[in-house]
Amino acid sequence: MIALDTGYIAADAEHDLRRLRRQRRWSGFVSRLRRTAGCTGLASFADATAGRRATAQRNVGLQAVDLDTIVGSVGKAHEFDCGFRPGPTVDERRWLGIARALRSGESLPPVSLYRVGGRHFVQDGHHRVSASRAIGRQSVDAYVTEVLVAQGAPTVST
Repeated sequence: MIALDTGYIAADAEHDLRRLRRQRRWSGFVSRLRRTAGCTGLASFADATAGRRATAQRNVGLQAVDLDTIVGSVGKAHEFDCGFRPGPTVDERRWLGIARALRSGESLPPVSLYRVGGRHFVQDGHHRVSASRAIGRQSVDAYVTEVLVAQGAPTVST
């Protein structure tokens, strides 16, 4: 669903947050009814790299990263679901401030991501990723660090 745009930035941002939280609750409800895992928390960077032979890290620099490739978190996997919809523990004021800034065209600092096997994990910028997805953006500016995996080691799958 595309973000509502009434022209009232604060009201639209609040609508975005309510919509995402409602979608998260419904997703959980449907998952419980179907008895499936559903779209719970984000993939954990620690879990994704456990048992893999990371040989090195390489700073890739500043890039525009497709939001669909951001699948996990370095430390806040439980605060957002797999669609980066915020849970009840997410700071509402902070999320709304970021959403209002994005809607008004303000420039925000790039997020920090780790790349493992073509998938990205948020180190810093969870709220920015969530709000960017909520307003319908396709990409986000990010400082990317690639985690290099030894040849023959399994890669991350989602």
